[in-house]
Amino acid sequence: MKHPEAHFFLAPEIPLHRQYETLRAYFVDQCPGPEAARRFAYSPGAFRVLCHQFRHDPAKRAGFFQSPRHGPQSAPVRDRVRSLAVLMREEGFARLPRRRDDERPATIKPEAAAVADVRELDLSPRSFRTRVGGLFLFVPLLHPIDFTAVVRHAQLPGSKPIPAEHALRSLLALKLIGKERKSHVMDLVFDQGLAVFAGLHTCINSTSRAFGS
Repeated sequence: MKHPEAHFFLAPEIPLHRQYETLRAYFVDQCPGPEAARRFAYSPGAFRVLCHQFRHDPAKRAGFFQSPRHGPQSAPVRDRVRSLAVLMREEGFARLPRRRDDERPATIKPEAAAVADVRELDLSPRSFRTRVGGLFLFVPLLHPIDFTAVVRHAQLPGSKPIPAEHALRSLLALKLIGKERKSHVMDLVFDQGLAVFAGLHTCINSTSRAFGS
């Protein structure tokens, strides 16, 4: 009983492999020429040409197997750095000690911006400047809409800092002012008018945190 893997040798699909198995059947297994040609789907003329090439062309014989190519055995830059490090160590140069935090030069660190959180919303009377004052013209039109029912029916995601209703208001505000891409709103995230329209104390991270974008 033949192994299933025998199909790889008896019915090769790659032309070079098929030539090899045909020649092996003829020269090693002593298979008659017509039978070897028929077994591997060669015409008698093509089979004779194949045998002639194998007998007289060393390149043909060498082409069945290729020597593996090895990658570079050395890395010139890395080797030079390693040699320099060894030389410095031999000369008595030790590795420089790591600086402590208090030894590092003073740098200006970014200040943490406020993060949107509906629980910190302050609706006490006040005045402020905004570039999106036109949003409040839509408030009478939005008043009859039950946003809570809308987000519940649509199963929109939300969180305690940014409920789904407030995140939806943020996205609606961006649409109303013509900001189709949320990646283009960084010049508005500090605008108090946009935050008040959305029902948040600030619009920093409001849409990205609620909708995962």
